[in-house]
Amino acid sequence: MKSIQVSERIITNTYEKLDNIPHYESNMYYKDGKVYKIYNKMFRMFRYKNMYLLTDNKFINACNIIEGLFQGDKFIGVSMDYLKDFKTLYNILIDLDLYQVKLIFEYILDFYTDALNKNFLYWDIHLNNMGFSKEKFYIVDIDSMQYKPSKIHKKYAINSLLCMFYEMCLKTKIRNNYINYKDIIFYMCERESYLNNNMTIDELKEIINNTSEDEIKEKKLLLY
Repeated sequence: MKSIQVSERIITNTYEKLDNIPHYESNMYYKDGKVYKIYNKMFRMFRYKNMYLLTDNKFINACNIIEGLFQGDKFIGVSMDYLKDFKTLYNILIDLDLYQVKLIFEYILDFYTDALNKNFLYWDIHLNNMGFSKEKFYIVDIDSMQYKPSKIHKKYAINSLLCMFYEMCLKTKIRNNYINYKDIIFYMCERESYLNNNMTIDELKEIINNTSEDEIKEKKLLLY
């Protein structure tokens, strides 16, 4: 595991706090091109379990973990590169056309496949965890990834990816704004495999590739 010794007191008292990046489990600080993510004490042991593996792996299209942060023998957080002028997919959602959405999903699925090949699953799939810095696409918060995921968790993740695809196409957070979002997504994709949590990555790619502008206009009517 790549690690460095730090002082939590020095980081929290002298580094720049990134208040524009809200996070329930941690606080983030900036210095010299790096972000120092300090976990709240109750989450440190839980996060520590995967850090040995995460610091030794680099994932495609991700803001990767650089090193674990230790104060003595106590794990307190992780460091990563600072993404200057990072704009989330939600920030730029209104400006994306269907071609751009499909291109972004190629980045996402490349990351997803790479992570699974390394026995990790990224499950925190939403519009604020992905975006662009200096015209390069990044997925963030990868420290929350699950190691050795179950088959059903993989299926739930594929369903979430499909939901996010339609959110990007229709310019709205379907999962946040509609209680019956599962029914809405089912009517949009018309696949029983979605309802049964049995959709494959190839089936997801097929849906994305075959989606047209006219189809999106029709599906938008389901939101009213």
